[in-house]
Amino acid sequence: MIIDSLLKKAGDLARLVSPQFAFEPAGYCLRWYYHMYGADMGTMSVYIKVGDRLGLYWRLGENLFNIWNAAQITIPQIANFKNFSIVFEGERGPSTYSNMAIDDVRLDKGVCPTFGSCSFEDENYCDWFNVEDGRDEVDWEFGNGGTDSYGTGPRYKHAHTAQFSCFYGF
Repeated sequence: MIIDSLLKKAGDLARLVSPQFAFEPAGYCLRWYYHMYGADMGTMSVYIKVGDRLGLYWRLGENLFNIWNAAQITIPQIANFKNFSIVFEGERGPSTYSNMAIDDVRLDKGVCPTFGSCSFEDENYCDWFNVEDGRDEVDWEFGNGGTDSYGTGPRYKHAHTAQFSCFYGF
């Protein structure tokens, strides 16, 4: 989803509202990727809508250059309410030199993990990824034990119980 600032006025709002979700005692983890690029960046906000009220949970208003960034917030259960919606809001900045986008929005039961943490216990990479655009020459590989180079690589994993749980790059 993208907001193009062309043909819009400063301060114009775009809202994207989710369907309603039932509150869970354990809460939820909302995760998404966002892109905010331009000299006159507006503001991106995330609200939780309960009944007819909006509660601000996250806001950012700066040029983060031409890259995607990850974000996450924990949504706790709110007493005396059964349902909620999520609202993504984009506000246009002072000129057309800005665009913002969101992608890969996920809502999982439970609190969010420490941001960026990953035990690498399976091959899903915990949203980490290998750079595949020519900026590097070697990829991290999933596995443990020795490598093809004699006498290199850890003989066993650091912790946990999965058979493969670490990455090598060289």
